[in-house]
Amino acid sequence: MNTRTPEEEQRIIRAVEELLTLVYQVATIGGHGVDHIKRMVNTARLIVDPREVDPLLLEAAIWLHDLDRTARFNSKPKEELAEFIRVSLLEFGFSEEEIALVIDAVQKHSDLNGDSDSDLLIFLKDCDRLDMGAIGVARTIAHGKGKEEGALPIYVPGDFSKTKPRAALGVSVVRNVRFCLEWQDMLRAPKAKELARAKFAFMQTFIEEVERELKELGII
Repeated sequence: MNTRTPEEEQRIIRAVEELLTLVYQVATIGGHGVDHIKRMVNTARLIVDPREVDPLLLEAAIWLHDLDRTARFNSKPKEELAEFIRVSLLEFGFSEEEIALVIDAVQKHSDLNGDSDSDLLIFLKDCDRLDMGAIGVARTIAHGKGKEEGALPIYVPGDFSKTKPRAALGVSVVRNVRFCLEWQDMLRAPKAKELARAKFAFMQTFIEEVERELKELGII
């Protein structure tokens, strides 16, 4: 049972933030840096239900979940990352049981939803999938890459085809935003679903407006 005082929790999260900010500052794969982490932390504070998950444990998991996308860990075996998490959280005063939950959540946060997902993993996935809306479109434009170096095209031939298989569409901003729209149906926390409505509606409107403008120009 968690018996930490609010002061102890604040001290722990400051230590976590101080340590991991340094790690994320070094060659993080695009769109998964400290700014993404901090938005997720603030999202967690909007959707978390303390009756279901320890907010401190969730915040720690958020800070740790994208370490495999940093230069320090993206070419390392998952066992090495898990040991780093374990040693770090032990130093911060987390129990072995709490550490096991965090490691499980970090390792599975990109997986599809599963019936065995812990409450911690459910909220971690929801926070990650909610970094969308206008920010999600901007992340796709700023950090998405095609097969060659350079920015993604806004659209590619076939993006708005009613018959062309998705696999044949190519890589584009439109395609990536459309892919991200699927995450709305994967959200599970009630407050996450509420927060998602405006975000994903904006993304749908973005795609529809691109299509409208292309039709107006006679391109599609």
